[in-house]
Amino acid sequence: MFQYKPDDVFIPLTSTMGVQYQPFLSLAVFAKVFFGIRIRRGRIRNQFYQFYPPFYYYLFFLLIIGAFFGHNDLSLYWTFHGIPHFLVLLAIPIMFSDLELKRFNKTILYFTIFHTIIAFAELIFRGSVMSFFQGRENATGIAFGEDVVRIVGGIGLSIYSLIISAYYLVQRNKQFSPLLLFLVLVLSWFFIWQSATRGWMIASTFFITSFFLFYSKRVFSARNTTITLGLIVFLLVLIPPNLRQNFQGAVNRLATLEALAEGDVTAEGTLSRITERTPRVLNQFYNSPIFGFGFSKETRSVYDPHVAIPSLLLIGGILGLLVYIVTFFRIVLYLYKKDRYKEFKGIFIFGFAIIAFLIINASSRKMVGYHMVADAAFMVALFFAHFNALVHNLEKH
Repeated sequence: MFQYKPDDVFIPLTSTMGVQYQPFLSLAVFAKVFFGIRIRRGRIRNQFYQFYPPFYYYLFFLLIIGAFFGHNDLSLYWTFHGIPHFLVLLAIPIMFSDLELKRFNKTILYFTIFHTIIAFAELIFRGSVMSFFQGRENATGIAFGEDVVRIVGGIGLSIYSLIISAYYLVQRNKQFSPLLLFLVLVLSWFFIWQSATRGWMIASTFFITSFFLFYSKRVFSARNTTITLGLIVFLLVLIPPNLRQNFQGAVNRLATLEALAEGDVTAEGTLSRITERTPRVLNQFYNSPIFGFGFSKETRSVYDPHVAIPSLLLIGGILGLLVYIVTFFRIVLYLYKKDRYKEFKGIFIFGFAIIAFLIINASSRKMVGYHMVADAAFMVALFFAHFNALVHNLEKH
């Protein structure tokens, strides 16, 4: 569920379409929680239900709009493989107790270290590690550029681990050693930068900067500062030269955005999103600017997940964009207000996380919107689960 592979199928139906595994995982999670497969002593309440109605009502309205504009086989397939992920936002936040989340996160944090080491080995050996095990060249998740080898497989796992390690650092949770948390924090951020995916690089740097500024007094003792600086120095100085070169290549790729700021919308020829993809989507949106085209064949014909905001306008129109902005603004504001109470200290970490996701949504690929992807829905739902579990613990005691 952390993996962004929307076209993976396990039951092919035609040469171009098949049954995807992620929607069925979403449906299974929903069934587990809402149809009594699991009975919990003291039901966990979702504190975020209060923010859902406008978004979900508008989602239902878009289904009606889609039927009005008409469907074809591809648009129906696309619609019914995206809708189940909204059930994750209903189910996951009330699925885990605080203890279960800690066990789950401990597994994720240790696996992130293992995954990052393998990924760095991939960079050092130019993608030959997984190619050896898979028996073929150019293993999945490797993209070879002129001056950078991009590994994007596992980037969702890395940003989740970045956020969770920051959360437990602020919580000062005794089940996680500060060394482990700082190690995961630095490795996750470094992995995202090695991916050379500009939207994610900006979002992760925004998150980690906001975290340090907002929580520095709570997190940074002399010991923790030494640990962090030591890890950064190790990664930037003692790593193999080709890994350091790759990092420089990623920095160079991000630097192309300077050309965008100077008026070159192509960003030195690297931003087809602005020059080609966005105009194609917006040209269709202008034909129904208020409500959009919903989940229809008109939408599916030009929909592009790599230009998420124009595609959101295409689906939901200007009204849909307003509902989207207001919904997430209210959630972020709610978390900010709760963070001011001692028992909720650190919870605004997830407010920063949501803002980071919105940055990715605006700059890289769709994360949150009216057509959700499994990994983004899963992570947002897990963020909500941490707050709900915290409230549940306080109510019990």
